[in-house]
Amino acid sequence: MKTAIKIILLLLFVILLICVFLISGKSVRENNAGVSLYNNKDYKSAAKMFDEAFANAEQNYEIQNNAAAAEYKSGDKESAAQKYQRSADSSLISDKDRFDALYGLGNIAYADNDFDSALDFYRQALKINHNDMDAKYNLEKTLQAKDEKEKQQNRQNQQQNQEQKNKEQDQRQDRRAMEDLKRQMDENNKKQEANDEKRKESGQKENENKNNSQKNQNEQSGQDQPREQNEKEKQELEKQRQDISDKIEQEKKKQEEKLKEKRERENQQARKNRQERRDKAKEQDGANKDENKDQNKNNENKNQQNNAAQSLQNQNNEKPDDKKAVESPDDKKDDSSAEVLLSYYNQADKNSDKKRRRIKTPNISRPVRDW
Repeated sequence: MKTAIKIILLLLFVILLICVFLISGKSVRENNAGVSLYNNKDYKSAAKMFDEAFANAEQNYEIQNNAAAAEYKSGDKESAAQKYQRSADSSLISDKDRFDALYGLGNIAYADNDFDSALDFYRQALKINHNDMDAKYNLEKTLQAKDEKEKQQNRQNQQQNQEQKNKEQDQRQDRRAMEDLKRQMDENNKKQEANDEKRKESGQKENENKNNSQKNQNEQSGQDQPREQNEKEKQELEKQRQDISDKIEQEKKKQEEKLKEKRERENQQARKNRQERRDKAKEQDGANKDENKDQNKNNENKNQQNNAAQSLQNQNNEKPDDKKAVESPDDKKDDSSAEVLLSYYNQADKNSDKKRRRIKTPNISRPVRDW
C-alpha cells in the first residue's frame, strides 16, 4: 500500500515537472519569436509576442522589458513606460533587469524632453551598474540638453521682457503726443472764444453808433479793418484745426504701421525658429548616418586586420624541412610587409575609437535571446 502511494506521488511530481517545462519552453519560444520580429523592425507584432510570452512566465521581467522596448519603438510610449515602471518597482526582479527598466524609463523621459526625470532614472541605473558606458553617455547628453533648454528659455524670457518694455515705451510716447494735441486744441478754443467776445463787443458798438449818422460815416472806414482781421483769424483757426486733425490721423497711421512691423517681426522669428528646428533635425540625421558609416568602416578594418594577422600566423607556423636552410629575401619582404600592414590597421583602430566618442543619440536597450 505504501509503495503504491509513493509511486502515485512520484508520477504526480513527474507530471508537474513536465507541465512546468512545457510552459517555460513555450514562453522561451515566444520570446525568441518576438526577438526575431523586433530585429525585423516589426515592433507591434513583437510587442504582442512578448506579451504572450510574459503571460506564460510572469516572473520573467526580462520578457516584460523586451515588450516595453518594442512598444517604445512602435510609438506607444505610455504603455512602454508603465511596463518599465512595473519591472523597476518589483521586489523579485534581478539587478540586470532593474537596470534595463530604469535605463528604458530614462530614454522615454529624454524623448519627451523631461530632462529632470531622465537624469533621475539614469542615476538610479548607474547606482546598479556604474560601469555602463551607455548610461554614462546618456546622462552627460541629458545634462547638456537640459542646459541648452534653460538657456533657450532665458533667451525667450529676455526677448519677451524687451518687447514688453518697447511696447510700454511706445504707449507712453503715444500718450504724450495725444496730450500735446489736446493742449493745442484747448489753446485754439480759448483763442476762438476770445475773438467771439471781441466781435460781440464790436457789434454792440455798431448798434450804439447807428443813431448818429456822422459817427457812422467816420467809423465806417475804421470798422472794415477789424472785420477783415476777424476773418483772417477765423481762417487761421480753421487751418490750425485742420492741421491738428491731420496730425491725429498721422499718429493713427504710425501706430498701425508699428503694429504691422511687430507682427512681421514675430512671424519672422517664428519662421526662424521652425527653420532652426529643421536644421537641427537634419544635423541629427546626418550624424546618425555618419556614425553608421564609421561603424561599417571599423568592422571592415577589423576584418582586414584579422585576415592579415591570420596570414602572418600561418607563415610563422610553417617550419622549414632543413634546419640549416637560409631564409630567402622574398620571405623577409613578406614579414616586413605584414608588420607594416599590422601597424596601419592599429592606427585605423585608434582613429575609429576616436570617432566612437562623438555625440550620438541615446541607446535603447535591445532584447537579448534567453539561450
